[in-house]
Amino acid sequence: MKSTYGWVAAVVLAATPALAQSGGAATTTRETTIQTSDGKTITFTGRLNDREVTSKFEGCRAFILPGEEDFGLTPLEANAAGRPAVAFARGGALDTVRDGETGVLFNEPTVESLADALRAVAARSWNPAALRAHAETFSESVFDTRFRAALTSAIESRTLGRLGADDDR
Repeated sequence: MKSTYGWVAAVVLAATPALAQSGGAATTTRETTIQTSDGKTITFTGRLNDREVTSKFEGCRAFILPGEEDFGLTPLEANAAGRPAVAFARGGALDTVRDGETGVLFNEPTVESLADALRAVAARSWNPAALRAHAETFSESVFDTRFRAALTSAIESRTLGRLGADDDR
């Protein structure tokens, strides 16, 4: 499902209001909106600035990450805005999306697999505060605290080893 048409078909099949942002240098800033027969809106955007992205996240029902992303940051941006992510179960999404808790993962790059995931998102209500709390666990301050603790622990272990504290190995 490498073409945009495949993703459009999946979203229309699921008839779920969603935001899908396409990236890349060649992307235009033009936005495409599809109205389903039951009045729901699906919006596909081109490249957006940070403020526009935040606004779109806040106004969507779910964020769709149909491809593989190395670090899984965009699902966290959606969670920070209180929205779940629908992500292809590869790459960084496996580290940042908790299937059924902060979004829904889909395993196959097919229209049917994505449509099933979109229906799963639509079938339940999501707790925006819980989604935001999850995103916060990946914040810079949390990373800094955890990194310092790990570094301190590693230094202490090495220092103790030099003092003979681990001679019984």
